[in-house]
Amino acid sequence: MSGRPGVARFRGALLRAARTEADPPVSKGALARRSGVPRTNIIQLEAGDRRPQPDVLRALAHALGIAPASLCEPSPAPGLAELRECAGYLQEELAAHAGLGRTTYAMIESGRTARLKPQVLAAFADAIGVPAEQIDAAHRRDVQRVRTPADNTRKEPEP
Repeated sequence: MSGRPGVARFRGALLRAARTEADPPVSKGALARRSGVPRTNIIQLEAGDRRPQPDVLRALAHALGIAPASLCEPSPAPGLAELRECAGYLQEELAAHAGLGRTTYAMIESGRTARLKPQVLAAFADAIGVPAEQIDAAHRRDVQRVRTPADNTRKEPEP
């Protein structure tokens, strides 16, 4: 494994189902040849022993003729990173699609950029394949997460 965590919402069972329920069914070996992903990795992915990077997710989905997001568990309130990953994009790829540098994109995805320009919002929506409103909502959630830390257990100093 590369040390990077991979697509968090990827589910190996969804990959196995997509492969075996295809018409005709696709063997692991055939999927490996079509996608360029080693058969041993496909075995590990289906078993849940590893998670793919977004570009590998995209290659597998393309080889099966399905959307990359169909290999991810849906989230009721995804952030921008989840949308990007489940669309099969690396940060630098989505950044380039919007005419941004990867560092600028990383600031947006981490919620440290409060507003998105309309053309950037439209570029993200176009690349990911969801309405601009969904991108905007995901970004607003990311900004809110930065402003409202999950751990509010900080104690005030005692007098």
